[in-house]
Amino acid sequence: MLKKSRLFWSALFLLLTSYGSLSAQGSAVEHMNQIQVVLEKSKDEMFSYLKAITKGRSARKIENRRQDLLQQIVAEISEIRLVRSYNGDNALKEASIKYLGLQKTILKDDYAKIMDLEEIAEKSYDNMEMYLNMQEKANEKLYEASDSFDVAYRAFAETYEVKLIEGELDKKSKRIKKMAETLHYYHEAYLIQLKCFHQEKYILEAMAKGDVNAIQQNISAQTALVDESMGKLDAMKPYEGDHSLIGATRKLLNFFKREAESDFTAMMDFYINPHCSKNVKIRPLDVKNRVSLV
Repeated sequence: MLKKSRLFWSALFLLLTSYGSLSAQGSAVEHMNQIQVVLEKSKDEMFSYLKAITKGRSARKIENRRQDLLQQIVAEISEIRLVRSYNGDNALKEASIKYLGLQKTILKDDYAKIMDLEEIAEKSYDNMEMYLNMQEKANEKLYEASDSFDVAYRAFAETYEVKLIEGELDKKSKRIKKMAETLHYYHEAYLIQLKCFHQEKYILEAMAKGDVNAIQQNISAQTALVDESMGKLDAMKPYEGDHSLIGATRKLLNFFKREAESDFTAMMDFYINPHCSKNVKIRPLDVKNRVSLV
């Protein structure tokens, strides 16, 4: 009888020990999911906000979305603070608060500067370059913040032997990274043609003033700039095998080259010798074939 009693209590002890182990595993998963569910909201909204800006939406026109997102992140930080630690381990909780804090700082500071610079970006090449670089850096910071949290998330899973399904965790992080890479590639092509666009503007301004020397200098500058820009374009590789952006940029550069060497040069004769203008044949500027990357 005593032997049977000992066997019973031994079996019960093993059962409870086993249940405790399963319960701990479940609790670790629950703790991770509890945090991840909160973070998914801001990741979705952040991606939506970035997508709107990169598709040409004015940051100022969607300022209300930035403010709503900031309030949402503040609420999420408060929500995460209420999450209990797992077995006294606050590592994942602290990593998530740090991640949300970085999101908040980038939205509050970086995108506020981007919005301010947006108003003057189109006035000069340098301003636009600064504006686009600022956008890229903000996106890179967001990806780095997301990546740091993903590392902490994986480390927590490894510590408590939680098996993660590959790709489940970082789909949204990868989308943000992909957006940053695509944006950088687009900006590279855009800035190549933007310089020529501004140089064309200088030629037209000189023509409006009738300043022959300025016209000649700016036409020469445009010709040299187009050649330089073609060299930069040749150095660009197709994005994931897609040649469309390079092709569109090349078409636009060819337009600027033809415009400078043919159309504007023919117009020069009118400014130099207006009495002979009847003999000068000037064809209309081929603006229909002008391709813009904006």
